[in-house]
Amino acid sequence: RFLSVADVQLFGCFALCNIAGGGTDEAGEKLRQQVVDEGGVGCVVEAMRCCMEHPAVCLQAIRTLRNVALGSATRWQAVIDADALPALVAILEKFPTDKQIQLRGCRVLMGIAACVTDGELVVADLRGTEVVVAALKEFPGDVEVAKVGFKLLAYVAAGNATLQRRVELAGGIDLLIDGMTRFRDDCELQEIGCSAVCNLAGGMTYTLSHARRNLIVGAGGLELVITAMKRFADNPSVQKE
Repeated sequence: RFLSVADVQLFGCFALCNIAGGGTDEAGEKLRQQVVDEGGVGCVVEAMRCCMEHPAVCLQAIRTLRNVALGSATRWQAVIDADALPALVAILEKFPTDKQIQLRGCRVLMGIAACVTDGELVVADLRGTEVVVAALKEFPGDVEVAKVGFKLLAYVAAGNATLQRRVELAGGIDLLIDGMTRFRDDCELQEIGCSAVCNLAGGMTYTLSHARRNLIVGAGGLELVITAMKRFADNPSVQKE
């Protein structure tokens, strides 16, 4: 009824976000599912489309999508089915300097890539790789953005050789090397970075690209992985990656 009234959409999304933001117990899960079952995701997506000029509405809508979907591949799929991703990508492209929109938007893309079957393909097909690379470029010194961005690139690169190439062409390898160099002392970032390097090099599943492996080595990626292993010798997660 009030799709174009920004304040109504803002507080409506805020209410749904709070309802979906309950605990991880059975009661919280029921509330999140109820939001989906009663059309809440569709309402949030309409708010994103109709109030795209209002960053506060966009941010709250993005937060709501993630709260609703957390913990369930089915609910993440509901976000896709509601056609949320085109609106999300449009918002990320519209507000490139808004850190919270970029950070939380990339988290939604990451959730889809991680939790939905072929989610990495869905994200890549809708320019998700390009928007996360743009966020990494916009906030090069921000470790929060780097962790989310590199994790998303790692998930995308795990998909197939075509997606690995897409990350490469978007400039993801250079950004990854820069971030791992910049945040050498951050254990979590190094673990994520090593995972992304592994996937971009072909991992253990796909035919390795000699050119991409050479590019990573030439850019200093191998040295960074070895440095991370030495620096965090007691951390099994880093060693595994």
